[in-house]
Amino acid sequence: MIWNTRNLLLVLSIMSLAVSPVSVSAKKDKTGVIKGQVNYCSQGGYIGMQVFIPGRQFMAFLGEDGNFTFDNVPEGTFNINYVINGKLVFESNNIIVRAGETNDLGLIGFCDEGKAKSSEEQEPAAAVVEFKCEEDPSLAECQDADEDGVIALKDCNDNDANIRPGAVELCDSLDNNCNGKVDEVLTVEIPNGLGLCNQGGVITLKSCNAGFGDCDGDQSNGCETDIYNDNKNCGSCGNECSDLEVCKLGIC
Repeated sequence: MIWNTRNLLLVLSIMSLAVSPVSVSAKKDKTGVIKGQVNYCSQGGYIGMQVFIPGRQFMAFLGEDGNFTFDNVPEGTFNINYVINGKLVFESNNIIVRAGETNDLGLIGFCDEGKAKSSEEQEPAAAVVEFKCEEDPSLAECQDADEDGVIALKDCNDNDANIRPGAVELCDSLDNNCNGKVDEVLTVEIPNGLGLCNQGGVITLKSCNAGFGDCDGDQSNGCETDIYNDNKNCGSCGNECSDLEVCKLGIC
């Protein structure tokens, strides 16, 4: 082949294309942020409440301040669920997420039966009393006799500080959280296990933690026996080791 200037320029041009880096623009981030603050029954956050987007791996457990933040949420429209002890108590629907933006839901107020009413939406009598409380705090409805932070108007038992909106519901035949229901909790903690809450505040055994058993038949003291180290109940209730044996890790 006879090389001339034209051929040389053509070869150099091809080589330049071969070694030139291809510019690939970075994929634009298509995510945003959702944040908010729960005000449960006008008492702020409910410790342990689950806040999550159904079908997505975005979930938070609330602290006392009620704040939650979901980062890197893809663009779109979502619902947010609020769950207490396995019970759905509220939903925020049609929350829009746009790329690079934060959707601050602000203060999200609700109680066990639904969204907490604003002062304009409250029943006339309650709204009037709250207005009177601002003018005359000495009214009986405006007092907080048990000093639990909830005035008598909103407290179903103003003589017991353990009973108030937002309190933890117990299995004791009382409406601890003032939601109009008694003992709606399904499971409760018992010594070394879990119990079931039955009508009348009666707790029955559901299950024992690993290494423990209810060997005395008395459910009131939970799973009282350490079956990993009890010679008379080794590995299971009633399995007794001989006088020459010692129970270790549930084996004689």
